[in-house]
Amino acid sequence: MAQLLDLRRKRFKPACAYVFDDNSWLFRVEADEWHSQPNRFDGSQLYAHIQIDEEDIPERIDFRPLTGLEVHLMGYRSDERTLRLYEAIKRVGPLILAAPTSTSVMIFKKETGDELHPNS
Repeated sequence: MAQLLDLRRKRFKPACAYVFDDNSWLFRVEADEWHSQPNRFDGSQLYAHIQIDEEDIPERIDFRPLTGLEVHLMGYRSDERTLRLYEAIKRVGPLILAAPTSTSVMIFKKETGDELHPNS
């Protein structure tokens, strides 16, 4: 999240942010290097990658750099923890927040609020 915070202080806004609640090595690499690897296929936009560790407490994480962004939350640990992260991120005012669970997809839009889309 440090890279995103630094870029937001410089008034840069990435195309969107992906928040991964997982300890995977691949997600760690993406979280460490996203700010230096623009996407060549869409005009060199940057997509923030943030990895949440198992020890992190969702309600104590400073998600303010996500304010006003489109955020995709991928909670791989449990539906309960995904909901806690969803609520914590929602409090900072993302433009859009989407989070799949085992039974539905939760979507928050700044202008309309929460939506719940059950899996078919």
